[in-house]
Amino acid sequence: MNKLGFGMMRLPLNDINNPKDICKEKSIELVDAFLESGCNYFDTAYIYNKGQSEKIIGEILVDRHPRESFILTDKMPCMLINRNEDYDTIFNKQLERTHTNYFDNYFLHAFGKMYYEETKKYNGFDWLNNKLKEGKVRHLGFSYHDDAETLDRILTEHPEFELVQLQINYADWNHPTIQSRLNYEVCVKHDKKVIVMGPLKGGSLVNLPDDVLELLNKKQPCFSCEAAYRMTAVSLGLRFAGGLKNVQIVLSGMSDLKQLKDNIRILENVRALTEEEKTLLSDAVQMFNAKKTIPCTSCKYCVGGCPKQIQIPEYFGLYNTQYIFGMGDNYIQNALNISGGKPSECIKCGKCDSICPQKLPVCEYMEKVSKLFE
Repeated sequence: MNKLGFGMMRLPLNDINNPKDICKEKSIELVDAFLESGCNYFDTAYIYNKGQSEKIIGEILVDRHPRESFILTDKMPCMLINRNEDYDTIFNKQLERTHTNYFDNYFLHAFGKMYYEETKKYNGFDWLNNKLKEGKVRHLGFSYHDDAETLDRILTEHPEFELVQLQINYADWNHPTIQSRLNYEVCVKHDKKVIVMGPLKGGSLVNLPDDVLELLNKKQPCFSCEAAYRMTAVSLGLRFAGGLKNVQIVLSGMSDLKQLKDNIRILENVRALTEEEKTLLSDAVQMFNAKKTIPCTSCKYCVGGCPKQIQIPEYFGLYNTQYIFGMGDNYIQNALNISGGKPSECIKCGKCDSICPQKLPVCEYMEKVSKLFE
């Protein structure tokens, strides 16, 4: 079985500044190639691409391929639930958008301590179990961004969940707040299958800084050219996640055919990392941690709730690139052309801090970004 799953959040765009403007023709090419390879797991969510991810799935996947030929996962946005009736309203809209009458897997999105209490308050668990009985959902799960102690409590009190989606990559494996390893171990304890998100940390583990590449060059001769080092970096990241015993699927947001084909090859009968490779990655993590960059994965959860419509992940990405590589004045000037609000317009309302899966002090980082670019 190939462990690769298609994360439908980073589809090719006609306009890179407009996440709703998905390129249908290129997306069809990717979906068809993915299915032809024997892979069949697709992941979307209500908020991806401001609702367009679900819609494009209906058009290019559900309408064009037999429903039993693929596995479709969708998610209930916990952050948008204010009463019990919201569950049906959103769920029915998801069915309508995706042109299907059931989801193979259905997850609570960005679940954790706060939303656990709210889900109980709004009888969300009863609602989920009813959808399971009705056949509109085949398997239950949740994507998770919180501590291992809370995860253990959730799985103990609600054994009906079969799947847990975790952020797992070698850079975050022992992170004190993300707790990738600890959360994974809780899933193993409860015998739950794990779906991996962020195996390359939003691309950060592909575009490696020079000193990390120099380290890898000493150990990996195939790092002799850019194409080779990128391929090896992708391979190390995907194999780290895919080689874990309880991992069923490793999600990747793929936006071109080369990415897709490379990932399929790596995760086909995935080979676990050797002890030498594990040591190499551990050394690389120490070098990452020594750099004072912003560990943003560009999930864009923070953008939708920003009252000033600041494109926060774009500015963080530009900040990191400038900080590590020193791109010069022209680069900084180009950064000021990003649509939406500017970093200096941040009013520190805290909405971004509360929703960030990486637990980043977003408002604090915005001050650093503002000083650099403005």
